[in-house]
Amino acid sequence: MKKNLVMLLALITSFSAFGCGGARGGESVDKSKTQLNVATFAGGFGTSWMDAVEKRFEEKYANVSFEPGKTGVQIIAQPVRELTNEQLVLQIDGMDHEVFFTEAISYYELQSRGLLYDISEAVTKPLNWDFVTGTTDANDPETKSIQDKMTNSVHTEYFGANGQY
Repeated sequence: MKKNLVMLLALITSFSAFGCGGARGGESVDKSKTQLNVATFAGGFGTSWMDAVEKRFEEKYANVSFEPGKTGVQIIAQPVRELTNEQLVLQIDGMDHEVFFTEAISYYELQSRGLLYDISEAVTKPLNWDFVTGTTDANDPETKSIQDKMTNSVHTEYFGANGQY
C-alpha cells in the first residue's frame, strides 16, 4: 500500500509545486496512521510548499486505511539541503524515505537498479481522479492530467524509454 501512497503524493505534489526518527517541527509520530517518509530539498524555494502539500494530503486521506489497523496517513518530511545527485544514487538503498524531492537526479541510474516506482497512472489520470475510490472527485474541478500540463521538453525528459513515467 505504500506504493499507492507514493503515487498519490507524487500526483498531489506534481501539480501543486511544478531515516527520519520523528515528524518535522517536533511533532510526534502517530502510530494509528501510516507514515510516509519524505526527503525534500531545502534550497531554492524552501519547504513551505511541502507544508501546504503535506496538510492537504493528510486531510484528503484522513479516513483511508493504507495498512491494517491504521487509518489516515502522516507525512514525515525531512528537509535535506546537502543531498546531491551522486549522494542520493549511492545512499538511496539505505535511506528510510519512500519519496524524494530533489534538484537533480539520475533517473536512468535509479531505474536500472529497480529503485523507481512507475507513476505513469498518476501522471496520466485527471488530477481530480481519486486513486482510493477509482472515481473522479466531484469536489475537484481539475480535469486535466499532469501530462496534459507538461511542455514537450518536460515530457521528453521524464517519459522513459520503457514508456513509463
